[in-house]
Amino acid sequence: MGQEGQQSAVLLCIRELKSGMMFGMIVPKKGISESWVDVRVSVFINGFGYKKLLFRSDNELSIVALRKKIAAGCHAQVIEEDAIAGESPSNGLAEVGIKIVEGVARTHKIDLEQKIKKEVDNRSILLSWLVEHACTVYNRCAVLQDGRTPWQRAYGKSSSLPLIPFGEKVLFKRLKVSGSHKNSLAPRFEYGIYLGSRSKSGEHFVGVEEGVMRCRDLSRLSEDRRWDIEMIEKIKGTPWAPLGGEMQLEVPTNIPTEKLEPKQVEEYRSDLNIKRMMLRRTDVEKFGPTTGCGGCRAALEGRGRRQNHTEGCRKRMEEELRKEPAGAERVEKNKRRFEEELGREVEKRVKHAEAGESQQPPAGPEIDVKMDGPKYHSQSGTPQFRQQSSPNTTEALQGGGGGQTPQTPPPPPNIQGVQKHFFAFR
Repeated sequence: MGQEGQQSAVLLCIRELKSGMMFGMIVPKKGISESWVDVRVSVFINGFGYKKLLFRSDNELSIVALRKKIAAGCHAQVIEEDAIAGESPSNGLAEVGIKIVEGVARTHKIDLEQKIKKEVDNRSILLSWLVEHACTVYNRCAVLQDGRTPWQRAYGKSSSLPLIPFGEKVLFKRLKVSGSHKNSLAPRFEYGIYLGSRSKSGEHFVGVEEGVMRCRDLSRLSEDRRWDIEMIEKIKGTPWAPLGGEMQLEVPTNIPTEKLEPKQVEEYRSDLNIKRMMLRRTDVEKFGPTTGCGGCRAALEGRGRRQNHTEGCRKRMEEELRKEPAGAERVEKNKRRFEEELGREVEKRVKHAEAGESQQPPAGPEIDVKMDGPKYHSQSGTPQFRQQSSPNTTEALQGGGGGQTPQTPPPPPNIQGVQKHFFAFR
């Protein structure tokens, strides 16, 4: 599939014979290639809910291998059938399906090239979306011999999904994401490129510079603003990797981005508040209470009341605990924890001091601040204060830092191949 003189793209088509529904996509190469190929086909087949299926395809080894892998992913019982060797009419349904998909895709491709005044290459990301959009148009708009579309045959109702010319620039509204905070000042609609529609839910696929996402509400622009070649060339993401990175079976409803939050220096506290080793009630009962210690008295009384032990009580309890192996281990463990927390506290104070030195306030007029002690001047070598609402208030300095830049996802895989193949099942 593609123009002469260029590397052709491999087209894989599946047609359900009872309703006539078509599914097509561009694959990297013929036969078994990437894991997403058979997974996407199996999802399409399982959507009909049949309990028994008949698969029919050509006898090429690559196609037969892919057919078996697709059958393994189906929930229903699968019966495989080969076409007669050397008799192309025996697989005529496959040839008709290929011509249908190629014809609809060719029409949309020519229309897009005329409007953007540029040729679409066989390796373009647009071609992968165009093939799937062509199948959607056929399923919803092609009227068959009984006067119904394939969509009406499969679902028993006509399609009400509005379709827009492929590649047109539109205004779209992002879907709501649970847990996200609403910004009332942010724009409600954004610009994007229409790449197709999702038959299951009636949503639309819109391409932007970060990838492809789903949306529900679209608004068309005026005729002179509907085609933007620069925005089309910036689109990245394929139907099997909408964000241009890892494989995804469904196009996401939003594109996640990392919020860059500045690093803030932790709040400075002048006093140390490190928790010391807890003396339990069993310790007091075992070694006896210390005379005049409120902590021992509260532990023996119980009732959920707690009180700090005196320094003499703590020293006596630790000495008694060190006489036993389990108690000695407990004392050493709490000692190591206390030293680690003390080290972290020292590090916080050093960072706070460095941030205060790097972000000094601009020098202002000399202000005298009245205190109980001697006067301090803002332009002398002594500590300085800034006057606010009252002469006895001080202003603390805070530092900040930058965040990390998010990594750009790798580009989508190149589309390669040489032939096209087809599946049909009853």
